[in-house]
Amino acid sequence: MENSTKLKTFLENHNFSDINIQELSNALLDDMTLGLQEQNKSQQLMAVMPFEISTSRPKGKIIVIDAGGTNFRSCLVEFQPEGKINITEERKSSMIALEREYSKEEFFIAMEDKISYLKDKADEIHFCFSYAMKNLPDGDAQVLAFSKQVKAKEVVGSYIGKELLATLAKKGWTTVKKVKVLNDTVACLLAGIGSDSQNFDSYIGFILGTGINNAYIEKGPVAKQPDSLSKHVIVCECGMFKTEPLKISDFDITLDKESTNPGCSLLEKMCSGVYIGKIAYLAIKAACKEAVFSKSFTTEFEKLPDLSAYQIDLFNKQIDTNENVLKLICEKAESQDKEILSLLLKTIILRSAIITAAVITATAIKASAKNAGVTCNGSTFWKTANFKETVENLLKQELTEKHGINFTILQVENDITVGTAIA
Repeated sequence: MENSTKLKTFLENHNFSDINIQELSNALLDDMTLGLQEQNKSQQLMAVMPFEISTSRPKGKIIVIDAGGTNFRSCLVEFQPEGKINITEERKSSMIALEREYSKEEFFIAMEDKISYLKDKADEIHFCFSYAMKNLPDGDAQVLAFSKQVKAKEVVGSYIGKELLATLAKKGWTTVKKVKVLNDTVACLLAGIGSDSQNFDSYIGFILGTGINNAYIEKGPVAKQPDSLSKHVIVCECGMFKTEPLKISDFDITLDKESTNPGCSLLEKMCSGVYIGKIAYLAIKAACKEAVFSKSFTTEFEKLPDLSAYQIDLFNKQIDTNENVLKLICEKAESQDKEILSLLLKTIILRSAIITAAVITATAIKASAKNAGVTCNGSTFWKTANFKETVENLLKQELTEKHGINFTILQVENDITVGTAIA
């Protein structure tokens, strides 16, 4: 009890307080509604897919690119008549422009270099681009902002498909005539529809990995996207939300100032995988300075240059490995340090789960769902200890009991790849 009280006082002193799910989900819902009317009035960036998205499986081979938070993936996808999906020549490398600032030319040349082994092996490229963008009726998209520590300011404002096709032509590609660009949450949503054997009246795509995002199907016309479509896939970019009732702690403020995009994507910085380790590191460092931890713990922790979500998960799962640096530190510290550290890390993870539940709640309500299939993607969601179970329990209380909306969390194998190929 003494340790929990000590930690609670420390967190309160740094404005790290509980988030009210209902307040946050209501604020997100209001913001989503504004975002569909006039983009400039919304704190979020609401992207509307201005074209029909078919869930029928295409014929022939398709080159699929997935530019995610930390990874860049590419492969060939072929749908067989009997329903089998062949994914071949798959490669994974680090995302472009993480280590330094890239010019527009450098960015697309680097992209072509990563997929050069697939040269002229298909007629189309379907590109899953996990950053803020504006989709166009021809399937291309304009980059509006980068997040997740990508450094390529000159690329913002450019058209992804157009620039990539021009770069491919310069490099001697001849067969690819079209690049179709979509968001990873749309791919996630489509994968859920394509694999679903249940009768859901609404589908949601949700991602919590390096970053966070959500997508749903809006039934009816959209004010800022005048067209004849009866349904639109909406990419909400919830990670860009940054207003009340978000409760920003001292650690969040410090992290934001040190990030590549200060003042932007505050919700994402509070809960996603690329930032959880940074938040925890700042919190532990402050706790050491204020004698929440023992001197022996502080001496050992000061040797640690940084902390990742993976290392936190190793500690929470009590995995015995030399990679579990926090466990090794605790072994050289006082007995109470392990309990305090465990409580602190679980508090940070719980905040992420609460934000996740609030986002899914708002999305399901906005989708007018009664029984929603929620396809979830991302290592933070699926690999963090007890995270899925915690989110499900929160959703049962907030979404089902309060709003009468049933839900099922779906996990689809190769969801982003399959959904991108289908689009």
